[in-house]
Amino acid sequence: MNPYKQFNIYNWLTFSEQKLKTIQKASIFHDEIHFKKSCEKFSYYPQDIWLFLLASEWAKIGEEESFMGRCGELGDELGSKIIATRLVHSIMRLSFLMEKEYAPYSKWFGTAFSKLKSGEVLNPTLQNVLFANNWKDREKHLSKAYEVIAKLHNQLKITKELPTKVKSFYDRPYLTIYGSKVFTAEILKQIKDEQVLNIKSPIGSVNQITNTVDLLENEKLLKRMKALYE
Repeated sequence: MNPYKQFNIYNWLTFSEQKLKTIQKASIFHDEIHFKKSCEKFSYYPQDIWLFLLASEWAKIGEEESFMGRCGELGDELGSKIIATRLVHSIMRLSFLMEKEYAPYSKWFGTAFSKLKSGEVLNPTLQNVLFANNWKDREKHLSKAYEVIAKLHNQLKITKELPTKVKSFYDRPYLTIYGSKVFTAEILKQIKDEQVLNIKSPIGSVNQITNTVDLLENEKLLKRMKALYE
């Protein structure tokens, strides 16, 4: 990456978040070539990219928020726990996005999350989700977490005020926050950049699609990922 060159939306969406965090936190002791000023543009994602990433993470929640209970109701406790874990991960990623902090890779992800303002509030609840022995208890704690992040979303004031209480998934007995139907839909309405608007689906950045280090650290492979957004 050349920090002196213009970064377009495809660069932003296919660049390792861990590397962005490294640039953001780097200490520069001697700067004759004005490297620090060139790196200022990487302090965080541009507004419309940020909105797209937020919408995409809510969409991931929307895709699976009813499945945790459905698996549990069918007696598939392992499946229910796996889905609950993915939902917890998405809630954590949303927290980083809402506080405009780059998320580190997996080894430091939990530690960095616990230092967020929202992490202090959500950590005990998310722990309870993971320790729950049945899907009903899991749902109770997830519902509490959903309501917290919904309130945090409203504090951002990037959309109209959105519902902060969980409700049944249509006529099914599973409590959801309607991540994609409500939150994703409203956030996408705020995007103005035509290139971002032309992306067909809210799939997020490569960091939201995969955590495979061999991909996220391979510049040649990441360049190929740009095709996802064209």
